[in-house]
Amino acid sequence: YAFTSVSLMPLNLVYPRLELTCARLGAVGLCRGRTLPSKIVLLSQSTPGDTRRKITIREKKDVNGTASLRRKIPADYNNEITTLGKSGAWKEALEVMQTMVKEDCQPNVVTYNALMSTLVKNGQWNQTLELFQKLRSTPGLAPDTISYSVAISACSKGSKWQKAIELLSDMETAGVKPNEFTYSAIMTACEKGGQPEKALQLFKKMEESGIRGNVYTFTAAISACEKCGRWEEALDLLERMASEGVPPNVPAYSAAVSACDKAPVPQARAALGLLERMRRDGLRPDVILYSAVMSACGKAGLWEAAEQVFDMMEAAGVRGDVVAYASLVTAYQRGKQWGRALEVFERMEAGGVEPHIVVF
Repeated sequence: YAFTSVSLMPLNLVYPRLELTCARLGAVGLCRGRTLPSKIVLLSQSTPGDTRRKITIREKKDVNGTASLRRKIPADYNNEITTLGKSGAWKEALEVMQTMVKEDCQPNVVTYNALMSTLVKNGQWNQTLELFQKLRSTPGLAPDTISYSVAISACSKGSKWQKAIELLSDMETAGVKPNEFTYSAIMTACEKGGQPEKALQLFKKMEESGIRGNVYTFTAAISACEKCGRWEEALDLLERMASEGVPPNVPAYSAAVSACDKAPVPQARAALGLLERMRRDGLRPDVILYSAVMSACGKAGLWEAAEQVFDMMEAAGVRGDVVAYASLVTAYQRGKQWGRALEVFERMEAGGVEPHIVVF
């Protein structure tokens, strides 16, 4: 094999993929210059039967023209795993860790955290938990706050809220302090697992421990209030976000609007007020939020308001879906506007939305 200098600067994603390819060939030489044009050089080649492939990195020449050689360190592998994770290449990220072990380079906690984050972000929650257990059983290594937080996030995606609670307890027993990201992950796990009351208890526990909430913990708490029928508490939390310097985002507003819609007595006026506040703050409501506002208006008998919200949605360039149309139809029906309800089907056809049973 022979590599010569190239005139193109490789992208970050090229480096880890190229190194894996070279490793399979039996030799690797990878220049890691990131700011100036660099070249890829073959430094060594394994002989047949050689099971130990030494990967050496040749850095770009310094100002004196001297090239430095060094063996790869954990930080190099960690960076590769992180880069692959950003592109969704979780299988290749796993191979990087395997190569790391073959090269007698011991993975550290950062390595495990990077790979776990890559796996959980790409839907591999079960493998994330397996890797976490491997980290816990590795002599000389111990999970840190990030490790636990990522593992709890995996529990959330895997609908394992009991396991998430267990990990928080283990974390505290081990003397590892949770942070706002830990709590946002476990609150989401509980909220998605049908335990909204537990999520609100965790939010209170977080605040009592002196941890300042972020947009994710507040949003999870507001969503839990929605499921508990606590619309007033949901609005209070939304107000607290702004007063504590945490700007509410679309998901936070959406959860608050949904709480108004699902309140024992639908709070249409409050939902309309939240929609107006969003627009005033420069946020772009999505079709889910518009639908929830129309639903609240319909339940309150405000069909004119629901109609105005639908027109506002279209004027904003947000394409209505079947739920949005169904919310408008329901508002017309409750207002006994039968003719207008029938006209919605024509608007659906014009908008390219196929009628669904929920509309009929």
